[in-house]
Amino acid sequence: MIQIKRILGGYLFRPRVIHRLPGRIRVSVPIIRQIPERFNGVANQLMDKIKLKDGIKTVDLNFISGNVLIYFRSDVIDEDHVMKWMYSLYDLIWEIEERISKLPESERNKAAIQIAEYLKNVDTNGIDLERKEAIFASIGQ
Repeated sequence: MIQIKRILGGYLFRPRVIHRLPGRIRVSVPIIRQIPERFNGVANQLMDKIKLKDGIKTVDLNFISGNVLIYFRSDVIDEDHVMKWMYSLYDLIWEIEERISKLPESERNKAAIQIAEYLKNVDTNGIDLERKEAIFASIGQ
């Protein structure tokens, strides 16, 4: 049953464009509404440290609406590539949430703190979504 929930949840909560202007898209990502308020700081730290794909200027999360506003240089990157990057980010957030949820309740805050500490110490090159294993190692599985 858990696998079905993961598959359906992953599909139903997948990012989708809800508004677009040249160089700007608003993407609905319902899963970010489910991030407990106490972890919003970790999510914002993650966004500050994620290595943005060339051409993406800013990414702003709204935890209340579940939307993400992305500004990008349309002369460098097109919307399809921005969305592919967004799907990678979504998969990362989904996997972090899933791994933390499998921990005993007493260890979840500790895991969030470990991720936050990892993010504080990430170098200025940022986290490459293609090499996200270090984040998971920080959870202390």
